[in-house]
Amino acid sequence: LFGSQKVSTPPPPPPSVKVGSQQVTPKAGSQLVTPKAGSQQMSSLEAAKKAAEERKRQQEELLSQRRAEAEEKRQEQIRLAEEKRAQQIAELERRKAEAEGRKRQLEEEKQRKAAAAKDIKPDIASLPTSGERLRAPPSAPPPPPPPPAKSGSQLFSFGGLFGGKPEAREAPKAAAPPP
Repeated sequence: LFGSQKVSTPPPPPPSVKVGSQQVTPKAGSQLVTPKAGSQQMSSLEAAKKAAEERKRQQEELLSQRRAEAEEKRQEQIRLAEEKRAQQIAELERRKAEAEGRKRQLEEEKQRKAAAAKDIKPDIASLPTSGERLRAPPSAPPPPPPPPAKSGSQLFSFGGLFGGKPEAREAPKAAAPPP
């Protein structure tokens, strides 16, 4: 009984095909690839790889171009912001200078007015205060104002009333001629 059994041998290994630098064995149930068909598959595989690499390169190029454009746009915005800031600073400096000029003019005007007032007004410090005037002894009343002038060209004179010379007195004008 035992002698009649057959010893099974393993099936022969599937044929392998050299693809490029690698030894490739076809999968079970697949057709054997001939060298000519393998080279066609290799060329289409290489073409697919090259196309993928080209797409990747184009995407990277597009991405780098977009980055460059974004950086350029950012630099432009920075430049515009700096220009705007410089304009604002210049405007502030101009306003500050105008304000200083107005302030200086007002100060000069104030000094001119003070100098003019000082020339016109007496020295206030030398005048007596109201308290000092009250404590001061009563002084003689001020002299009466001079009497008004007579109508005519000559001033009024007391004539001989107070011992003056009668010749100095004006003679009354008579309506009748002298005798």
